Amino acid sequence: MSEHKGYLFILFDMPSANKKDKKAYLKFIKNIKAMGFMMALESSYYKYYDNLNNSIYDLNKAKLSINNIGSVFVLKYTLNEFEKIEYLSGPKLQRLDNNIILY
Repeated sequence: MSEHKGYLFILFDMPSANKKDKKAYLKFIKNIKAMGFMMALESSYYKYYDNLNNSIYDLNKAKLSINNIGSVFVLKYTLNEFEKIEYLSGPKLQRLDNNIILY
């Protein structure tokens, strides 16, 4: 059943100005990579699950490694929802105003 399959995304913004923050930031990244997350962008990681209910375990492990610094957002997508995401890239975009983009 595809309604249970999906992706878990972890998006974060963590400071790395001093040594203590940078160490916590690198530890967080090391931990989520060890759980099988792959980098989508610099502060965005994702992992595929055959059953999104299994993501709760990894989510709890990720919470333990945050160390109360920065912001972390978690998004869960089923395969059906993920297929609806649009990818916009490069020359296909035309910016008209500050807020309007045509593609």
